[in-house]
Amino acid sequence: MRRFMFWPIIVAFCFSILLGGIAMAQEIANPRMSDAPEGPSVPQFPSGTSVVYLVFDYANMQDEEVTTRVYNNVGDILFEETKKYTGSGTESVAISPPTGVFADGAYATNLYRGGYLNSTTLWEVGEAAPSVATPAARATAEPVARKQGLPPTILAAGMIVLLLLSVFVFWAVRRALAAGKG
Repeated sequence: MRRFMFWPIIVAFCFSILLGGIAMAQEIANPRMSDAPEGPSVPQFPSGTSVVYLVFDYANMQDEEVTTRVYNNVGDILFEETKKYTGSGTESVAISPPTGVFADGAYATNLYRGGYLNSTTLWEVGEAAPSVATPAARATAEPVARKQGLPPTILAAGMIVLLLLSVFVFWAVRRALAAGKG
């Protein structure tokens, strides 16, 4: 009887590790602004720049929604794009302003995953651009709107705890029934 009770606990433990690993493995990493698709990080662009690229790596995505939003130094949204990702790879999002060229100044690019702020990249255009540390640029680094609910990582952790509690209750009930028969 004891041997029978041991296996459900082991199976539940392995299942919880698998669920946690799946939830944690989905990620967006290495976001950067660049002057070329899949290019290196470029924090400052010359005056007259008409296109920049947000480049980031993603891993183990399953139809995951990612939104790119670019703000100028007064908080206006200049660019917004939402796309779903599956699998792993590197993405280059071409960003152009509605006016044809970026005005000299500071910009913030927010990357949202599943409606939650994932990262903020600050960058400048022009030689005499104001520092990206200005209050207006910092304000654009904050999420504008968040979805209600919990992030997927918190939900996965809660599921693991619930699963472990269920296994403990199952074990306690079985033990109580076995003690009552004996």
